[in-house]
Order: sequence, then structure tokens, then C-alpha cells
Amino acid sequence: MNEHIEQIPAISVFNGSPVEPGADGYRKVEKDLFDIVEHLRSQYKRIYMIDLNGIHQNSPQTDLIQELSSDTEVWVDAGPRIMEDLMDIITSGATKAVMGTKTLLSMKEFQKSLEITENVIFSVDLINDSIASLSKEIGLMSIPEVLEWVEKAPILQIYWMNRGTAGNSLNTAPFFEILRDIRHPALYAANLRREDLEHLPEGVAGAVFRYTVS
Repeated sequence: MNEHIEQIPAISVFNGSPVEPGADGYRKVEKDLFDIVEHLRSQYKRIYMIDLNGIHQNSPQTDLIQELSSDTEVWVDAGPRIMEDLMDIITSGATKAVMGTKTLLSMKEFQKSLEITENVIFSVDLINDSIASLSKEIGLMSIPEVLEWVEKAPILQIYWMNRGTAGNSLNTAPFFEILRDIRHPALYAANLRREDLEHLPEGVAGAVFRYTVS
């Protein structure tokens, strides 16, 4: 791995508490979220918050985002569906907000967001070599078609959903092959384990890995 690749720890949060993937979904971590963030601040430039309330219930934890971002640079994935959802996350204090294919209703919503703010990360969410999306329009698109839409994204994230809810040790080789074919000045890989990072291909600027508390 290129030593200049930025590493960003990701924390999943549900109802204000940190959670980690388990065999039967997510389980609550018996440690204070702010203690975890304080620890990470001493090691990393920024943290990545996976807001499960936003992703699964379309109800982002805006008060928590505001509190966390008061003294920490926070990138937030809260599953915005439309441009207005994204702006709610940013105005809550997120340094940057993720807009991903898995929850986005239309590619036009990303274009609208880009006209208003540069603090947006576009995430191509993949299952194997297919686009993951609740939108029929986006789900039928190929990876090259989506990349053509988002070539002007300030940051392009490729999110490997094959890692699974349990964060199990699945083969990342197909994912890295996809990354090798993508050209973007700010390309980030996401949903990896810490041990995956050393195998990232050239051309990747940063990586988001699942931080394990317990």
C-alpha cells in the first residue's frame, strides 16, 4: 500500500450509541461514543460516521452530528435520498456528507447537490460488480455509466458492500480489480478491514475502514 493513502476510521451509530456488525445484525458497544471519538482524534485527521438511523429510517441524527463536529472533522453517511437530505446533514455540521447509490432516488439529485455545495462525497455502492440501489433507474446502470455521471464529484468513494453486515473476511480481490480501472483525483475505497489496506492498488487516495472497538 502507498504510505500516502489516507486512513479514515468508520464508526456505525444507532440511536446515539456506537454499534458493531455481528452475526445477527448490529450489536451495541458498551463504550461511550465520545470517548471513542476522543481516542481516534489523537490518531486520525477525521472520522467517518455511518448514521444507521439516517440510512435505514431516513431520520439522520442531526443533533449528534452537530455535537460530534464541534471539535472533530466528521464525514457522515446518513443515506440521503434527495438533495435536501444532503443539505440537512451538512448544515448540521458534517464536514462532508456522503450521497450514495444505495439510497439515492435519482442521479439528478446528485447533480442538484453539486450545484449547491462542494462538501459532497459520491459513493458508488457495489455488490460484486453491480450497483446497489433502491432506485430502479440507478440499479440498472453499469459502473461506467454511473462514473460518467459523477466524474466531477469532489470525492469519489467506492463502497464494497460484499464485506457484509458481519464484517466477515470475504475476498476483496474483485473489488481491488474494479478500483484499478477507475481514474479520479480523489478516489476513496470504503467498508474495508484495517488489514485490507495494505493491498489497495495505486491510484487510491484514501480508505475508510471499519474501526473495531471491542
